[in-house]
Amino acid sequence: MIKNLGEQIQKALELHNLTQKEAAKQLHISPQSLNSYIKNRRYPSFYVLCDLIHFLNLDVDILFNKAKYSTTHKIYNEEEQEILNIFRTLDTDYKNLLFLFLSLLKKCIKS
Repeated sequence: MIKNLGEQIQKALELHNLTQKEAAKQLHISPQSLNSYIKNRRYPSFYVLCDLIHFLNLDVDILFNKAKYSTTHKIYNEEEQEILNIFRTLDTDYKNLLFLFLSLLKKCIKS
């Protein structure tokens, strides 16, 4: 069973400085659905849950009561948070292009 899904979503939204409306738009769900998950009135489908976990960087161990504290949530500095916010607004093609660029850059740095 999922433990405190609503609480975990709300904390992640605050951590990432996102409104419910902004997150719902990025997740392609209605703000009402997201609100019902936060208030623990409904549980998301498996696919929406996977999207929530990925998009909000939720700790699966915490959600499924496998750990007592989160190890994946990090506090980002302002520059890192800005990069993350920009990344989240990109469509899939631009994200793929960015990943390609970063992998090439990483290879150049190692050389």
